Amino acid sequence: MRNQMQMKFRGAAGSLDRRPLTSSTVVRVLATVSTLTLATVPIRADCLPSSAPAGDLVPFVMSTHSNKGIVSAAPYVDAAISDTAISGALAVSYTFVLRPSIGYHEYVFLSGDKFGQLFSDRTFCADNQTGIFCGDVQPFSVKAPAVDKVGLSISEDLTDSSHPIGVTITLDSWGNSRLSFQAHCDTSTGLLYGSIAGEEMVVISFGTPYKPQPPPK
Repeated sequence: MRNQMQMKFRGAAGSLDRRPLTSSTVVRVLATVSTLTLATVPIRADCLPSSAPAGDLVPFVMSTHSNKGIVSAAPYVDAAISDTAISGALAVSYTFVLRPSIGYHEYVFLSGDKFGQLFSDRTFCADNQTGIFCGDVQPFSVKAPAVDKVGLSISEDLTDSSHPIGVTITLDSWGNSRLSFQAHCDTSTGLLYGSIAGEEMVVISFGTPYKPQPPPK
């Protein structure tokens, strides 16, 4: 029997799905990311849900595809390996930034940290064989050593008429190294995309913003 773990995963509609998933099921989840549409989200021309009030949480799905054939997916959240990123969502905030010779510009930020990230080249044996031979090798292992932690920060200049969007991915598991790039919107799908150093494509989808739940008394 395949090892089943409880996976908290927020989809594009912002609903929480607590179905038990096997690790191999992540492959089917990832396969839907590139075709995901956001009909339930009021999309602006820039595709970010940047009209959400400060403090709201925005569910997201991020996938990457490198030119070496390695694919990743986030967020993966499991009680056994997660800590602060239980919600699997990005927090909304606003700030003004002084740009030299231009003046103050208002920015919206969507940010979060310590999300679980799975990789296609980190495999596991689905038939639970412990020897050399395995009859069912699957990608996207969810065992704790194979799951990286990653942070994500997205900024949009609301003052600039072109609404430029910047994305920074923080590799928590790799000394907090940062990868930054300019992102663009595909208005036909509502997906945000960009590339890292000409080696890796990143695609991000957003769900419906929601209010965080108050802590239990």
